[in-house]
Amino acid sequence: MWFPVASARQATTTASVPRTWRQWLTDVAVSAVVIGVSLAGSYAAASWQPHRHMVNLVGYLLVTTGGASLIVRRRYPVVVLAVTLVAAELAPVGNAYLNWLPLIVAFFAAVRARRRAAAITSLVI
Repeated sequence: MWFPVASARQATTTASVPRTWRQWLTDVAVSAVVIGVSLAGSYAAASWQPHRHMVNLVGYLLVTTGGASLIVRRRYPVVVLAVTLVAAELAPVGNAYLNWLPLIVAFFAAVRARRRAAAITSLVI
């Protein structure tokens, strides 16, 4: 005898596992691209403009921290927004000039997760 309910449960169970891995891989890829663009842009801005200082270790760590926090942006959008906001505010201490890209991604992740109050608060700060 054939039971369509059981096969429907199996289909949804097996279909959800690759989607989770796909989302995780997408989050890692977005984080890696944001970190790469931010680090390359900060280095380029510092080296191409004569009045700017070179990015130091603190700047690289802050940009990397902000970008790396994007990996968990779906699960903890408010925490990621807070981490990227602090990293973006402190990045000029390390002479990092392209420090806003992780903040933009975290802002839209918070809005998409319906955490609009946190997103609006980050705009005020």
